[in-house]
Amino acid sequence: SMIEKEAANDTEQYTIASVIYNRLNKDWPLQIDSTTLYESPDHEGAPTAEMLAKDDPYNTRIKLGLPPTPISNPGIASINAALWPDATDYFYYALDTATGTHQFFTNETDFNNFVATQNYE
Repeated sequence: SMIEKEAANDTEQYTIASVIYNRLNKDWPLQIDSTTLYESPDHEGAPTAEMLAKDDPYNTRIKLGLPPTPISNPGIASINAALWPDATDYFYYALDTATGTHQFFTNETDFNNFVATQNYE
C-alpha cells in the first residue's frame, strides 16, 4: 500500500519497492510521508513539522518497520513491485516537481542537494 501511495507511475513502483526493502534490511526508518499523512486524510501537501514529530505508529519518520495496517488498497502493479522489487542500491527518493516523477539516490548528500533545488509546498 505504501508503494501505491508513493509512486507517480507503474514503472516507478519497482524502484520505490527496492528503497523500502533496502531500508528495512538496514533497520532504517522508512521515512515515507504517505504513512504519516494516513491519519490526516483531509490534509493537503507535505506533512507538517508537527505531524513529523508526532509519536504515532504511522509516523515512519521516527518508527522503525512497517506501519500497523495498510494505508491504501494496492493495485496489481504495486503488489507485483512488492513481490519483485528492482535490485538497487538506492536508499532515498524525492519527487521531481518539474517532471512529477521521482529521482532516486544512493546517499544522503545527493538526496539533500536535490531536495534543496525543489519547491515543495
